[in-house]
Amino acid sequence: MKTLPLVLVSASTLALAGCWSPPNANVIPRAKPGLIQDSVQAETVLDGARVAAVDAGHSTITLALPDGTTCSYQAEPKVNLAPIKAGDRVKARVTDSLTVFVLDNGQVPSGVTAETSGVSPRVLLVDPSYRELTLQSFAGPPQTYKAGLDARLQEMEPGDSVTRKPMQLTSIKITKYAPPPSAWPSNP
Repeated sequence: MKTLPLVLVSASTLALAGCWSPPNANVIPRAKPGLIQDSVQAETVLDGARVAAVDAGHSTITLALPDGTTCSYQAEPKVNLAPIKAGDRVKARVTDSLTVFVLDNGQVPSGVTAETSGVSPRVLLVDPSYRELTLQSFAGPPQTYKAGLDARLQEMEPGDSVTRKPMQLTSIKITKYAPPPSAWPSNP
């Protein structure tokens, strides 16, 4: 008789474990087609980006991201680009402007005016409690953004489309990457 609760707990745990499914950005949003929010200020960290070009005099930098896309940013006045050169691997904190919308029969709805930076990513996860918005691009890994206080995250859901306009570089640090162990010389 004492084993019955243990059996019931074990069975319910197994049943609930089978109900979870991983997040999917390719779902069809439930909302009507149209603009959800324009100019959502969102901050993220780009770790392992490569500097494609830098102009310290004009405070601009172009970063090549691991997914193959490139983005140009205007550096904040406090950011010193002088020691940065093309080819450096960096960890950069950047601010982008996101426009979130639901496609209208596969077309961008009227009212969406933000410039895009390549293929439009989709919303993968929305976490209003931490103000995080995770986007899935078609070419690379998911990227999580910290949304501003004015972001209407409760109206966003997986499958919503997003355009991204790179805006500002808020900090940058050169990172040194060690060669993989296979490149290390062996001791005789």
